[in-house]
Amino acid sequence: MNPKLLDSIRRRRRLLLHFLPSTLVVIFAAEIGVMRLLPLLVPAGETGWDVALLDAAILSIVSAPLLWWFCVRPLRTLAVGTSEEYGLVLESAADAIVVIDQNGIVETFNPAAERMFQFPAAEVVGQNVACLMPDPYRREHDQYLRRYYDTGIKNIIGFRRKVVGRRKDGTEFPLELHVSETRFGRQRVFIGIARDITERRRVQQELQNAAEELANKNTELEILAAELAELNTELDHTARCDVLTGLWNRRAWHESAKLEHQRCVRHHTPYAAVMIDVDHFKRYNDTLGHPAGDECLRRVAQCLASALRVTDLLGRYGGEEFAMLLPETDREGAINLAERIREAIWNLNLSHSASPTADRVTISLGVAACQGAATLDDVIQTADKALYAAKKAGRNRVCDDSQLPVAPANA
Repeated sequence: MNPKLLDSIRRRRRLLLHFLPSTLVVIFAAEIGVMRLLPLLVPAGETGWDVALLDAAILSIVSAPLLWWFCVRPLRTLAVGTSEEYGLVLESAADAIVVIDQNGIVETFNPAAERMFQFPAAEVVGQNVACLMPDPYRREHDQYLRRYYDTGIKNIIGFRRKVVGRRKDGTEFPLELHVSETRFGRQRVFIGIARDITERRRVQQELQNAAEELANKNTELEILAAELAELNTELDHTARCDVLTGLWNRRAWHESAKLEHQRCVRHHTPYAAVMIDVDHFKRYNDTLGHPAGDECLRRVAQCLASALRVTDLLGRYGGEEFAMLLPETDREGAINLAERIREAIWNLNLSHSASPTADRVTISLGVAACQGAATLDDVIQTADKALYAAKKAGRNRVCDDSQLPVAPANA
């Protein structure tokens, strides 16, 4: 709003309120004065009408300038100022303002509406507001008005809604519309305030696309993370497992056996180690070839694994040699298990024509029980010595640490 115009209107209002009582008092005083002067101005014998006319004439001459200056002129200024103020509001409004009558005919179309719809006001004022709408809203607008007049049900009046507008060139665009209803006398008037939300929609779409892209990226990252975790698991499995047999490799078996050794020592429970060697395996490879040798090792590994408990530890110690650690197992229990394993390998009936021990694949086993303050390496070394003793005694047999010669005390 123009500040100067607003100050002028306020000043005129104050003057009107200030001088109106004084003006009425002055007019009343003038009337009393005229009545006092009339006997002097009117000759004796004049009629009452003549006196009344003279009284009215003098009072009009005195009061007319006062009423004009202090009443009519401020009211006229207020009316003009209010009209100008309304015009300034319409012209300076950033949103489009469209005023229609009860028949849907446009009465006011402000500059912002001209810019938004690309229609000059002269082409829109006096036309049905449906010219600013695309189909099917254009065809149905008058029905909306009639339905509202008949039922009083408001579909858009009093609410802020997102609708579609139509420019002069026929292009459609989204807009936010708020319609209010008022009355001038008996006439209904609808005031629509519209805002072009094309840019807002564009930004919202960009944000939605960015959010979807981010969600897709997050999904891809989750998939990659799962794949990486799976690869890490595979790598860990590859690093800890023997590729040929699927058993733990020497390093992984030794790490797990060390932890089990510490647990058994802490809880004072026994355990035993068993070292296993496939008899004359080099001759088997030389006679039948390495692929057959690999298959032989896989069959032996499967047979060993099937004979053990879940808590037992089994690994490929190197070449044709395997190692087992049996928690909570004493020497006798380990020997019994070793004998069952030896028989199971014998029953595989894997032909070995180059073996001087038998016509089939056999194994030799060395058993050692954890005793006293022995370390894991001590137990493994003792089991390895028992294995060497079994091989020296003719192979295809079990030898335990009790069968080893006792070393001299000073050895």
